[in-house]
Amino acid sequence: MLPRKHRIDKKTFTHIFDTGKRFFSDYFTLIVLPTPSKKQFAFVVSKKVEKGAFKRNRLKRKTRGVFEEVFDEVTVGYSGIFLVKKEIKGVQRDDIKDDLIKVLKKAGIIKSM
Repeated sequence: MLPRKHRIDKKTFTHIFDTGKRFFSDYFTLIVLPTPSKKQFAFVVSKKVEKGAFKRNRLKRKTRGVFEEVFDEVTVGYSGIFLVKKEIKGVQRDDIKDDLIKVLKKAGIIKSM
């Protein structure tokens, strides 16, 4: 789990969701907004992706775990929301990591990998 200081609060969440720039990949939509000297992120799995809360939470834990592996490479000064797509169901962890890196590179917020 991301430390509290790297998680987005509700007020910031709605601001990023409404005004952020969107980047798309096979398994994620990333909404990014520049924020001075912060590095905060959130993960959303909607009921359209998985009906059951248990499966939604498991998907969030899985994607968050993959993100934590690359978190140190993310540039300070950005906040983002990862919206998980239906296509992620049944996908291997390595494929999720590759797609996550791909969308972060598209957004220009990852140093190098």
